[in-house]
Amino acid sequence: MLNLTSEKKEQVKILIDSAEELFATYGYDGTSLRMITVKAKMNQAAVSYYFRSKEGLYSEVLKSRLQILNNILSATAAEELDEITKLGVYIETYIENVVKNKNFHKILCREIYLLSHDFAKKKLVASSMYSHFELLRKILETGISKGVFKKVDVDIFSLSFFTLVTPLVVKTPLVEQIFVEQIMLNETSELINKIKIHFLSILQKQV
Repeated sequence: MLNLTSEKKEQVKILIDSAEELFATYGYDGTSLRMITVKAKMNQAAVSYYFRSKEGLYSEVLKSRLQILNNILSATAAEELDEITKLGVYIETYIENVVKNKNFHKILCREIYLLSHDFAKKKLVASSMYSHFELLRKILETGISKGVFKKVDVDIFSLSFFTLVTPLVVKTPLVEQIFVEQIMLNETSELINKIKIHFLSILQKQV
């Protein structure tokens, strides 16, 4: 999709946005190509022209959103900050992205937790999530080596962070049941603060 005119770029954006919302709501299998084109107010030929198929469009939704998130997190990890501040900013940045892009993270949540047999999609999601994982692990390992953080299993810590945040923010049915009356599901700043405090407390060295 290189060298597209501004009009065609806008068509691509509309198709990706429309598909993302439907995939988040109905899942990949529950979303038909017709549903996408009706929502986007385009014909199926447009999908074939830009993405070849529904699978190609789905992959583009994943790739485009993951690349944006990768760029944001990489920029955060590269900032010249002390490790405690950097970890706090990383947590805030990740959660804010989930909050602003709930549809995409609902899709991501499905891909992470469902035992999909689609190797290409699994590989795409796994490789991108691993880059997020590595950025967080580097912050933790640096903080531990400097004596700023308590020594913890960085892999378990990182995995716990990613597997907690997305379901919590996108409000999976279990999360809504558990926190049905709690303000943390409605106030983004309160949610971010609770998660930051939780994970920073795990790393806090005993005085």
